[in-house]
Amino acid sequence: MSRVFLANDTALGRLVVIKVLSPALAADISADRFIREVRIASQLQQANIVPVFSTGVSAGLPYYTMPFVDGLSLRARLESGRLHIEESTSVLTDIARALAFAHEHGVVHRDIKPENVLLSGDSAVVTDFGIAKAVSASTTGVKPQTLTEVGAAIGTPAYMSPEQASGDDVDARTDIYSWAVIAYEALTGQHPFAAQTTSAALIRAHIAEKPQALSAMRPEVPRGLAAVVMRSLEKDPKSRPANGRELLSMLTKATTGERLAERKRSRSARIGIGALTAIVIGTAIALSASRNRQSSEAAAGGAIGAAPGVERAEPKAVAVLPFVNVGGEPAQEYFSDGVTDEIADALSRIPGLRLASRTSAFAFKGRSELNAIKIGKELNVGALLEGQVLRSGDKLRISTQLTDARNGLVLWRNSYQREMKDVFAVQADIAKSIASALQVTLSEAKPMVAKTENMEAHDLYLRGRFEHDKYTGGSIRRAITLYQNAIELDPRYADPHAWLATAWINLADDFIAPKEAAPAARAAARAALELDSTNAGAYYALAVAGNFTTSPEERRNQLQKAASLFTGDASQLALVSVALLSLDQSGAIELAKRANMLDPTAQFTTFSYSFVLAYSGRAAEALPFLEAAVKRGGAGPLIYSVYADVLLELGRAREALGAYHTLQASLGDAGRTGMARAYVALGQRDKAKALVKALESDAAKRYVSKDYIAQVYAALGEKEEAFKWLDRAADDMSNNLQWLGVNPAWKPLRSDARFSALKARLRLP
Repeated sequence: MSRVFLANDTALGRLVVIKVLSPALAADISADRFIREVRIASQLQQANIVPVFSTGVSAGLPYYTMPFVDGLSLRARLESGRLHIEESTSVLTDIARALAFAHEHGVVHRDIKPENVLLSGDSAVVTDFGIAKAVSASTTGVKPQTLTEVGAAIGTPAYMSPEQASGDDVDARTDIYSWAVIAYEALTGQHPFAAQTTSAALIRAHIAEKPQALSAMRPEVPRGLAAVVMRSLEKDPKSRPANGRELLSMLTKATTGERLAERKRSRSARIGIGALTAIVIGTAIALSASRNRQSSEAAAGGAIGAAPGVERAEPKAVAVLPFVNVGGEPAQEYFSDGVTDEIADALSRIPGLRLASRTSAFAFKGRSELNAIKIGKELNVGALLEGQVLRSGDKLRISTQLTDARNGLVLWRNSYQREMKDVFAVQADIAKSIASALQVTLSEAKPMVAKTENMEAHDLYLRGRFEHDKYTGGSIRRAITLYQNAIELDPRYADPHAWLATAWINLADDFIAPKEAAPAARAAARAALELDSTNAGAYYALAVAGNFTTSPEERRNQLQKAASLFTGDASQLALVSVALLSLDQSGAIELAKRANMLDPTAQFTTFSYSFVLAYSGRAAEALPFLEAAVKRGGAGPLIYSVYADVLLELGRAREALGAYHTLQASLGDAGRTGMARAYVALGQRDKAKALVKALESDAAKRYVSKDYIAQVYAALGEKEEAFKWLDRAADDMSNNLQWLGVNPAWKPLRSDARFSALKARLRLP
């Protein structure tokens, strides 16, 4: 990135370091912006931060100066061998102090690595704070490969966080991850992904591979310190310490004495799995007592009788609440969530049982202050399934409890202690027991059998689901890699194929052009159906991936098949209804209505029902439904998007503008498109044109759904521009065009012969 000189400051008689940006990089830098950014970084004055003295431009080359630190870099020290634990702890604490101060002042380093940590005397100091940001912010029009060629990529592959490697937005937690890589290397003597020798391989490893536990690499490292490092290496930024101050606090506690949670885990390990089982069951009983649940257990794993004078409940609507990861390790969260999802999936296949949507149920994750009756009312269900998961190596313990949400009485309870290979049998047994407790027949349900015998493939699949659920461009790509890895281990495991298809669909239009994703999605969906002809998700994915390439009749049949298999899963039925809208309006409305009746509290069922009404020319019917949802509070961006569309359609442009403005932060391009259309309706055409020009500018730099730009030009009455961008959207196979015939935004173009020709080209009914 720069050439580094040791120089003599003649005015003050001291040695200084001058860093001059390389000519190749300087050519694409706004010098004025670079200087402004470096001045911001120069405000950081703390003992563990090497300050910036000055900045400027000489002979067209931006530079900055810093004090000379007489000592070694951490890189040089690491090359002589791993550090003593005490030495590592001292260095890591000093780096954490620097991060804490910088993050509190709004500065993220972005390139924490051993080369930027200098050891002088008994202290470690961090250099180049704010420089990566200065380079990024002042770069104008540079191509990514140019940055790579001159070594100035923002971040260093060996120490990049997963989100940084994926090109996602970064915050303080990216520095935390880089700190953890250094910590792992200092404590074990090797990089967590030492086997990877190329930049591309390192980036893939950061995104998808799990490093070996630090405690296994060096058992003498204190448990608390090892736990802080491994938590800071989590792929999901939300699972890491939030910033340097939180890291420093955790590190201090870990190095001055084991945290309370660590002591509990140590005690559990000493007393053995049998005693731990008693603790887990005791905790469940204590929770039941604290929620005033009156119950008496007839036998282990048996039904629990109702209190005297209370009629035994027979609820048929169930919410599967997120199972608790009682091991306490954040790294195992994906597994407890995965067990929850798979049990919910098994229950959703039982006719006569209604299941609350996953989104609604997971909203209660970690909310132990609410009792069963209150949760049942909020989710509109009669029973709650709760559970706890403890995984230790190849050992598995699942404790479950079914509670009547109308009176708080326990209907059924059981605990399972098995090998990991028996996880599917446990899930099947839980589903059967719940059906029995609720007096629901299993005669028509799909048999529940082991999906794979390869537990490593199953583990990769669950990790993929966990990443997928974060729904960012980077996380979906990580999920794709994990699904593919699972398939490599067991090509006959249907679920990873089906979810791989869904991941490609979710990546399309939001992050890449659908034409790039559709072939991979179709191939994965077909592979899933060859292995499991009753996989509802695969039918749905095949239909959506077939937009514009297969016949309307074929897509409709695939969606109807998916709906028939999803049975009681409200959110999945809602998803199908939205895709069915352009093929069968009345069928879509009935399906969305059914989903909303199954789970009227779920955000997505509310969205889907209002969406299909609004896009079927029934905006006036959708409005009261949407207003009620917004008035209740907590309406998400999907509900606001259709609410804004309905307001605009009904001539309430000023209110629509406010709703679209709310969407801009969460839905980006869609929000700006709506704002532009609202501005046209308000007669403020200049503002609309400014927004569409901004969209066009963005489309030259990244993927933008071209139909958004076309919508604005259609509203402006500029048909030539509208059709030009519509043709480009069709070239991309933008999924938004599946609603070309029903979206009110296209009303200005419908009488044009080119519009009918475009519908025919896209094989729309």
